Amino acid sequence: VQGYSLGAARRVLQQAAERCALSGRGVAKVRKVARTISDLEEHQEISAEAVSLAIELREGARLLP
Repeated sequence: VQGYSLGAARRVLQQAAERCALSGRGVAKVRKVARTISDLEEHQEISAEAVSLAIELREGARLLP
């Protein structure tokens, strides 16, 4: 996947997809949010931290009543 730093972000996303049973559409949404986070931080590439935050936001949203 283009735009990922050193493969770390890709590994985080793959692990989350397996652990959280994300569909292809879910992975795409996480990737979009991670790209937005990276853009806001003015980073050229998507970082593993941005992917982690995007996953936390997604999973946190599921816990809301």
